[in-house]
Amino acid sequence: FTLLQTINNNSIMNCEAPDACVNDEREENLLASQQRENGRSRIQHIFERDRILIIAALILVLLLNLETGRFVLYPFELFTTWVHEMCHGTAAILVGGFIG
Repeated sequence: FTLLQTINNNSIMNCEAPDACVNDEREENLLASQQRENGRSRIQHIFERDRILIIAALILVLLLNLETGRFVLYPFELFTTWVHEMCHGTAAILVGGFIG
């Protein structure tokens, strides 16, 4: 594949195939037209798309700052620590080490 450069709205996009640039341009134009139609900014679109994730993160932060919340989340903390340490062991075995 040859490396093509196309200039679109004062930005340079590097494309491995001609169709890749065309598809990127179409997606950008479609998103821009949808935002204009809905009167929403890009930030509003992100908040609407990721609303559940943002709410879950806020609840987690709140629970971690309450004594009862830390008690409720403790089993999950133990599990994530166990998974983390098992990954260290797996990596050691994969590179030829051992667990002793």
